Amino acid sequence: MNADRWQEIKVILEEAIEIPSAERANYLEKSCAGDEDLRREVETLLKFHHTNANDPFEKSVFSDLAANDLDNKAKKIVGTRVGNYTVIEELANGGMGVVYLAERADGEFNQKVALKLIKRGMDSDAILRRFINERQILASLEHPNIAHLIDGGTTDEGLPYFVMEYVEGETINEYAEAKDINLEDRLNLFREICAAVSFAHQNLIIHRDLKPSNILITKDGKVKLLDFGIAKLLKSEKDETATQMHVFTPEYASPEQIKGDNLTTATDVYSLGVILYELLTGDRPFNTSNQNISEIIKAVCETEPIRPSSVVSKTTKTNGQQTKPRLQIQNPKLLKGDLDNIILKALRKEPERRYASVEQFSEDIRRHQIGLPVTASKDTWNYLASKFVQRNRIKVAASGLILLTLLGGLAATFYQSRIASAERAKAERRFNEVRQLAHDVLFDYHDAIAGLSGSTAIRERLIKDAQHYLDNLAEEAAGDLALQREIASAYLKIGDVQGGASTTSGGSILSGANLGDTQGAFENYGKALAIYEQLILLEPNDKELAQDLAKTYWGLAEINISRGNLDATTDYYQRGITMIERLLAADPSNKPLRVWLGVFYFKFANTLGVPGSPNLGRPQEALEYLGNAIRIDEGLLAEEPNNILYQQALSTRYGNTGRIYYGSGNYSEALNYYRKALEIGEQLVRADAASEFYRRELALQYRNVGNAMLATGDKSGAVEHLKRSIVLFEELMAADANDTRIRRSAGYGYRDLGIVLSSSDQSDQALKNFRTALNIFTTLSDQDPKNVIVKLQLAITRLKMSEFFAKIGDAEQATENARQSIAIGEKLIADGIQDLDAKKTLAEARAQLEKCLTLATKK
Repeated sequence: MNADRWQEIKVILEEAIEIPSAERANYLEKSCAGDEDLRREVETLLKFHHTNANDPFEKSVFSDLAANDLDNKAKKIVGTRVGNYTVIEELANGGMGVVYLAERADGEFNQKVALKLIKRGMDSDAILRRFINERQILASLEHPNIAHLIDGGTTDEGLPYFVMEYVEGETINEYAEAKDINLEDRLNLFREICAAVSFAHQNLIIHRDLKPSNILITKDGKVKLLDFGIAKLLKSEKDETATQMHVFTPEYASPEQIKGDNLTTATDVYSLGVILYELLTGDRPFNTSNQNISEIIKAVCETEPIRPSSVVSKTTKTNGQQTKPRLQIQNPKLLKGDLDNIILKALRKEPERRYASVEQFSEDIRRHQIGLPVTASKDTWNYLASKFVQRNRIKVAASGLILLTLLGGLAATFYQSRIASAERAKAERRFNEVRQLAHDVLFDYHDAIAGLSGSTAIRERLIKDAQHYLDNLAEEAAGDLALQREIASAYLKIGDVQGGASTTSGGSILSGANLGDTQGAFENYGKALAIYEQLILLEPNDKELAQDLAKTYWGLAEINISRGNLDATTDYYQRGITMIERLLAADPSNKPLRVWLGVFYFKFANTLGVPGSPNLGRPQEALEYLGNAIRIDEGLLAEEPNNILYQQALSTRYGNTGRIYYGSGNYSEALNYYRKALEIGEQLVRADAASEFYRRELALQYRNVGNAMLATGDKSGAVEHLKRSIVLFEELMAADANDTRIRRSAGYGYRDLGIVLSSSDQSDQALKNFRTALNIFTTLSDQDPKNVIVKLQLAITRLKMSEFFAKIGDAEQATENARQSIAIGEKLIADGIQDLDAKKTLAEARAQLEKCLTLATKK
């Protein structure tokens, strides 16, 4: 069969496959135009196609014709010229075609390349059109660990070819074995691979044929991935046909590849799991050597892999003597636990149960390397505690001493309770409940770990247990004022950790990490309020009790503002201000009270008119209260110049003053205040680089300065400061992925960086940052549906994305994002949110939609 005849058959065959069987006869009669031989050939191939459609490994007529055609031509190609290249020698022969070493022949410059000829059956008109459209996308994969696409075309005989960067090196397994590298270095190499694969995924390209032979390590130890994107590039326009092209290697293929199901980035996650398994154990998850195709299919699709640590622990015998495993990681303890779980999660049969992305896969490995909990392991108390102890041995030891001291006190209390026989039953019951709760121990321990990165999950477990014991104690507390007071204080603390502010930090203005459970925080603040209001009626002159009640007002104000209820928010803030001012009038030198009054002034100002969170649109009043807060903090700093809490407080006051000026369009004055805040923030991080709070605040300050620079026309300065902000946020999220406050702040940063990159005509990077911000706000909104702050940010992000898509001429995406922004805004307004920013965003989204519709009409 000559090439022209085969091409004619293929064109008709591809169309016939897509046509319903009832209409196929008419199509063939028309297309073959009386050529009975042609029709007979097409019908034979159609019958064979449907017979073998469910077995992607079946050797078909297509592969026979393609293999014969390519083999005949491949023998003649060495020494000839293909495009601008002279073929030197054959390098490899695989399922897709043959790879040759070639060099430029046009005299422009010297360059060795890898030239890959694609076999017959893979060169339809549809595929060639797709190649032309996507060649530029592949060429844009400029990543240091990816062998990039250089050129492509079609030979004089009609065979498509691709020209790739030529890489000299060893496969990753050969390199690891030859160098005998340790476990840590193997993991680091693997994370480099993950970074390259992740980069391609972000550019909407999946590999689909990841295996050690496609991963080379150069002489200088640099990772290079080969054939990236070719498999995706060569698939047909329809996934059903693509499954017949066999562009994968069975030993590293995922179950969905073998079954011919739709492929996603989870396919690459699976292949990476096989590669890591082999890199660390020397064996593959399934024994596929000397097996036929059906046995390989059964193993991959049905058999669960052996835990890697079990494979490493095995030895083999040669002539009665035990030998080492092929790779030199011999201690199963190195893999047992986290690494076992990480690899097995990547190898799960169902794509949805694997890691959602390669980034998550790599991040779990990084967390294992630095001793943090990993998502692949169950969050049992013992597991989380063991990880925490590994990272914080000194603090845990100190907490242990506190625990022993307090338990000793409890034991003494129990001994005394036995003396009073009349109260014995009640004392024992109370002791057991207090012992279970371990109230003092719990909170001392909590405060010891609150500032540590990655402690949120452990704090969540502590708080969950404390809630149960507190509710039991509350039922027994009637008439015991001391116990009621203790319980109210505990409810206040739990509210803070669940989703509130920092009411119980001894006058500190630091805002700790919380779990994003605003409903739980609201309920526990309410329980504390009910107890405190009863107690203050009984003891109206108790100053400490009055201060605790003011802190409860603060917590409830913070929760209500997150829900957009500004009436309740201002009411609680004003109650707190009145109470603290009264207490301070009687004790003007009381520094903790001065700190709290400054905090109340600051937060009340935010509610009045600081842009970026729900506010009443009264910026001048907001400036007055911020001025009061600044005077308090400047006075405190004059007395204690080195007090970092006062420094941080002043920094936040400067920052929010800058936000008011920014919102009013006075960008130069905004930049002035932002820089004051940034200067203090950088000093604080230099003084305490481990503080999660200071780094988060510094990230916010970099973001503010970047936005102001953009508004004043300094785009390069804006990009620099916003990227610094993102670096800090990514470090913080990596350390504690459960902290909703950090994730929300990071969402602001990604969105703002998307805006400035868009204005700098860096569309690809702008879109990447917009989508990251959108993902963060969408996830936070799903986790806490009542949080209107998050929903507002989601609406704003959709609006900014609409503006971005309109700018690059994508009317469809611009319109869709504008409509989604409007839908969110209308729901917020319908639910009664009083925030001016919400109304402004809705108005801007409606105006943007009109622009989008106009743009679409013009097209």
